[in-house]
Amino acid sequence: MKRHEFKGAEEEDHDLLELSLSSSSSSKPNLLPSPPLSLSSQCPSFPSLPHPNFPSASSSSSPNLQYSYSTQDLAYPTTLFPPPLSTHPLFFNNPQLITEPAPLLPTTQPRLSLSANPGQRAGLCLQSRISRNPNRRPRGAKSETIPPPFPWATDRRAMVHSLRYLRDNQMLTITGIVQCRTCESSYEMGFDLEAKFAEVSTFITINKCNMYNRAPKVWLSPILPICKNCGNSVRPVVSEKKRSINWLFLFLGQMLGCCTLEQLKYYCKHTGNFRTGAKDRILYITYLGLREQLQPSGF
Repeated sequence: MKRHEFKGAEEEDHDLLELSLSSSSSSKPNLLPSPPLSLSSQCPSFPSLPHPNFPSASSSSSPNLQYSYSTQDLAYPTTLFPPPLSTHPLFFNNPQLITEPAPLLPTTQPRLSLSANPGQRAGLCLQSRISRNPNRRPRGAKSETIPPPFPWATDRRAMVHSLRYLRDNQMLTITGIVQCRTCESSYEMGFDLEAKFAEVSTFITINKCNMYNRAPKVWLSPILPICKNCGNSVRPVVSEKKRSINWLFLFLGQMLGCCTLEQLKYYCKHTGNFRTGAKDRILYITYLGLREQLQPSGF
């Protein structure tokens, strides 16, 4: 009896030993190298994007709705990579608007580069200012020559012939139209060329040093001739057209002071004289200029 119990105990211990050995062998780590992982297993997986469901055109539930999808919405999914947005009006989300260059405006005149030499730049400027029709004068320009308004006047504006020319052509009496202030009668008056010119020339030679480039009072307020009808003073009739003014008649009668400042400036303009200043200054230049035209040899 006791021997049978001892044998049963040994068998039970042997079973426990085998169970412990089997459990320890199963719990040991596997020392063999594991196979390499694939590239697909190393990269993290992202959830797949849902395909947009486009409504059919024959849908009866919403016939008036229209759906528009831009390429930007498909290229930049808002779930993963939202596109940069800005509320500033100068910010453009469309890159095509930034990359396209602005159109150049057409230019009619040649551009001058700073690298060009001064002669080339001057030539380009002169070329741009040349008129298309060189024979055509600018609008408002006056011709240099005019029909002579009087026999003693030349075809140039405000120019008279010299004393030699007048003597050779027997123009010894210079006439003009005068009008009386009182009786308002108009008639023709004449001056002797030789006598009147000598009188004016002598006056200028004596008083030139005391004039100081200014006309004296006797020229600014001239002594007017006497009317042959009523005995009052008469004034010379000065033409409204400046090119028809009888300059020689006014010079010999020392009545250039009856002209306006604009008329005197007209004379200085077309004779190449200085025409800026007061009336006494312009009147002095006019007297000396007419004397130089009559006697170019000098004073």
